[in-house]
Amino acid sequence: MVAFSSDGAWLSAAGQGGKVWIWQEGQLVHTLDRGHRWIDHLAWHPHLPEVAFSLGKHVEVWQGATEAVVHRVDFVNSAVRALAWHPGGEWLTAGGYQALKFWNRSDWLADPICFDLPTATEIVAWSPQGQYLAIATIDNFVIIFDWLDDRFGDFPWRLGGFPGKIRGIKWFTEQKLVTWSGTEIVIWKLDPDPIVGWQPTVLEGHTDWVNDVSCHSAKNLLASGGKDGLVLVWQGKQPLQTLSVQEEISCLTWQKDSLLVGTIEGKVWQWQMGTKRKDKE
Repeated sequence: MVAFSSDGAWLSAAGQGGKVWIWQEGQLVHTLDRGHRWIDHLAWHPHLPEVAFSLGKHVEVWQGATEAVVHRVDFVNSAVRALAWHPGGEWLTAGGYQALKFWNRSDWLADPICFDLPTATEIVAWSPQGQYLAIATIDNFVIIFDWLDDRFGDFPWRLGGFPGKIRGIKWFTEQKLVTWSGTEIVIWKLDPDPIVGWQPTVLEGHTDWVNDVSCHSAKNLLASGGKDGLVLVWQGKQPLQTLSVQEEISCLTWQKDSLLVGTIEGKVWQWQMGTKRKDKE
């Protein structure tokens, strides 16, 4: 697992080897060794050089200013299965078995806010301004909470009907998000009437699992890639462009008007909209 800080100056990587590597401006500045314990999640603070990482039932926070772990919090219920910062930077969110927990960065020693669930959380994703929190559960539901600064609204929305495991959630705008499960991509938009809730638009075009999706909010574009070796660029319900790389696509991301596409074979393509791809090693 790798993660960049929001300003791109810091990069961290971790995995099954129990180490966290941290680079600043391309230079390795610190290595944290946690033995043989798996590290499954990394999350950079949205404004500061601080990275949180999971360690079993615990979360540690490393600070760039001191080059040291400055905080450690306990999830208790289970191993941490999902981790994210609120966009405002004041809350660290963790999900796992039967609970969501929120620690206030200004007082790490205070008890976290807890929200009990009858299931386990697999993904947590905050909307860009932090008004909503979307989670994916192990029993294939998406739950969207209205966040009121330090608590949830009374009536969260529950979205269902997914064909299998929910593999990802990303936000387009404050009231528009995308989910993917199996071969389906669904764009959800919040109706002006909150009682109506989130309305789905299904995008169909992949013939095998969708592995990753990237949103280009400025151009209202969505790119998706999957096991079928296809990259589809969507504008609305129809594919705007299709790229076949003939290898399973593991990840993709927009970089201004270019799309970077990575495969399980270790190749990276840079694709400029309206042009042919550029292969990179």
